[in-house]
Amino acid sequence: KRQVHGDNIIIEVNSLKLADDKTFIDCINGFTEAILEDLLHKQANSSNEVLGAISSLLTWWSKLFKKFINTKEEAFSLIEQIENFCKKHEKFYTGFHIFLQLLYKTETLTDEQILFWDEKRRSSTNPDHVHYLGLCSQFLTWIKESAEEGDEEEEDEDEDEEDDEEEDDEEEGDNNEE
Repeated sequence: KRQVHGDNIIIEVNSLKLADDKTFIDCINGFTEAILEDLLHKQANSSNEVLGAISSLLTWWSKLFKKFINTKEEAFSLIEQIENFCKKHEKFYTGFHIFLQLLYKTETLTDEQILFWDEKRRSSTNPDHVHYLGLCSQFLTWIKESAEEGDEEEEDEDEDEEDDEEEDDEEEGDNNEE
């Protein structure tokens, strides 16, 4: 099997995108299905082997995904492709959350992008969407809590900066009085 260099793929997809006047979402939809289909050719039978195959695949292709995922909508499209793949292939149906966690771990998807997917799926009554949300519930809770802690830290940093500025202003006022 011939190894393909990631940079060459990015150039090729970009060229096709421009030549065919396609959007990033069109590109994501096109290459994601092909990439995921590669999992079907792996001889992974145990859950550890399946996890390893998913991890290897997403790590290898993360640079390509990152290049074409710039918005929440593009991230949603990637996640939707993974949902469709998992639905079509029973072996992966209960492992959807692994895909999402690995995309997060490889910094392919951000907190905001995953929470956008969560928000859009919360209003769905589709049994598959409900299933995927259930599989991801602990992970989503962790992300939400991390985001809230990050917001609190930013607020504390902003308050510290404001206090420092006020102290600087007071010192300047004291120096001007002398």
